[in-house]
Amino acid sequence: MMTTSIWLQKPGTQPAKTAAGTLASPARTAHPVTRSVTSGCHWKPPPALQFNNVDAKLYGFDMDWALQLNDRWAVSGIVNYVRGERDDTDDNLYRIAPPNATFRLNYAQADWSAAVEGVIYDKQNQVSETNAEQKASGYGIVKLSGTWPATSALQLAAGVDNVFDREYQDHLNGYNRAANPDISTGTRLPGYGVNAFARLLYDF
Repeated sequence: MMTTSIWLQKPGTQPAKTAAGTLASPARTAHPVTRSVTSGCHWKPPPALQFNNVDAKLYGFDMDWALQLNDRWAVSGIVNYVRGERDDTDDNLYRIAPPNATFRLNYAQADWSAAVEGVIYDKQNQVSETNAEQKASGYGIVKLSGTWPATSALQLAAGVDNVFDREYQDHLNGYNRAANPDISTGTRLPGYGVNAFARLLYDF
């Protein structure tokens, strides 16, 4: 399945044209500020964001697939790609996710199921110079999950995200703007480390 999206533009300007038509939506422009910290040194944070509309276009695709191998095993996945370009200047749109894919292997019994999932993100070098956006490295993490139907109405589920506690930075994360001994000021916030969860699902 192929999909095309649209970015909106500045009020009073001509809308951006895409394969899907002509529409308008908010984008963001930046206004840099300078701040003094108590130590007396000066830090120029990533540009502050302000909602504004620009002429731009988005295009890409989403694809999902699934294959039942036998009565117990199944594989599935999702692939996403999007590209964002401004029309009013020679620049990229801000905070556009890099190409990414998810692959899942599922095993199911009559009364329980388990799955292992791999999530992969490519590096993102197509960044916004207007917003002083930082490039991001690619990464991959592994997730485990399982479900058990306790009754016909109650289901128990549990899992672990980022099983190997991989250090990474999600390109869509914000930037650290506060003094912190663990995260350098002005750098992108890290992604979640190893994370376990459990939940109850009840159907009324």
